Amino acid sequence: MSFRLIAKGLFLLLLIGILMPMCCDMNGLQLVNSGYVDAAGNFAIIAIFASSIVGLLIGVVLLLKKPVPIIIDWLVTLFGSLTSIIAFIVAGFVNDNIDYFQSGVYVILVGAILILLAQIISGVKKET
Repeated sequence: MSFRLIAKGLFLLLLIGILMPMCCDMNGLQLVNSGYVDAAGNFAIIAIFASSIVGLLIGVVLLLKKPVPIIIDWLVTLFGSLTSIIAFIVAGFVNDNIDYFQSGVYVILVGAILILLAQIISGVKKET
């Protein structure tokens, strides 16, 4: 199995993280609708959710042995991963509430890092 396909499968971690409690015993979708998170936070949650869906769809296309331009692959990977990491940094360190995060946030963070690593390995390693 290629690391490119593994990277797309790891987008499932982002989706799972959004659906897990993130803070205030609410998952990401509940947070967006609660009014508790500001507009930037809502954008980050929606962006992570959308990129996880697109990443998983790209994975399905790759499983079907259909070509996917590598630039689209990288754009989805960078957008999803960097949005996740930046949202974690801003929400946790700038607002000084990292102790308030629940498990969903950490699943998203680990998923984003693993996606980036798998995508980088797929670019470095020549796969047949």
